[in-house]
Amino acid sequence: MKKLVILGFDGTIADTAPGILYCMNTTALAMGYTPVAHDALFGVIGVSLEQGFMNLYGMKDDEIEIPVQMMGKTRAVIRISVNA
Repeated sequence: MKKLVILGFDGTIADTAPGILYCMNTTALAMGYTPVAHDALFGVIGVSLEQGFMNLYGMKDDEIEIPVQMMGKTRAVIRISVNA
């Protein structure tokens, strides 16, 4: 018999907002930006990662590639630590 597990991380099964905010704030802090409060994250749900960084931290177009790459590394570290 085959077993199937479906996970939805859009807020219906698990609240992923704290992890997303942690990654975004960690990335922004590493770039010299001030971290934002949890409530600020709800203003960028549904927009691209690039637009989220611009809206939350006031980042400019010419620097947006750096946080996107850094956030990918931050998420990878979180995945490794959760799976360990």
